[in-house]
Amino acid sequence: MLLEEEKIQILKLITDGLTYNEIGKLFSKDSRTIGKIAAKAGFHRKPRVKKDLSTTICSRCGISFVQAKHKRTYCAKCLHKQVAKRRNNNFVYFIRDKLGHIKSHANINNIKYNLTIDYIIGLWESYKGLCFYTDIPMIWGAGKGTDKMTVSVDRIIPENGYTIGNVVLCGLRINIIKQDVSLSEMKDWMPGWFLKIQQYIK
Repeated sequence: MLLEEEKIQILKLITDGLTYNEIGKLFSKDSRTIGKIAAKAGFHRKPRVKKDLSTTICSRCGISFVQAKHKRTYCAKCLHKQVAKRRNNNFVYFIRDKLGHIKSHANINNIKYNLTIDYIIGLWESYKGLCFYTDIPMIWGAGKGTDKMTVSVDRIIPENGYTIGNVVLCGLRINIIKQDVSLSEMKDWMPGWFLKIQQYIK
């Protein structure tokens, strides 16, 4: 959490013309956090100036689309199809994408994070693809984000963050049920799950 003194320094840097990204690097925070502080203080971003963008034909589907500065030869719809295909065919790619979202969420909310792709894949393999709490097979892939048994990452002790040794893989529905339940609450309310955690962290 930022101290009030630090917030005052941030607002001073904003008035000095530094960007949110530049200020974020100075305080080891992401630009969204700096933006929230600025918004609460009444600062507003200058409206973006629209640059002249050219249109081109998608090399994959043949539809005309606005070409952005990176000069991609295919449209956003085809890009999303490509990403979905990779997520469905490659578990490593799927996990990398999931961890990217978790890391972003952790950074924004000041939650500890040090997970790696290899560590999560190791958990998946050691569980043989089964939910840690229920032993029900989990699923993965694009378009399955709301399925109750989609693989999700659960923090054993919520305040310890997404850190190695403090996470397990479980079905999304199970994770939602557990939420931020403490170990003492789990012992009283979910004794079967608590026993599994107790054996896991020994």
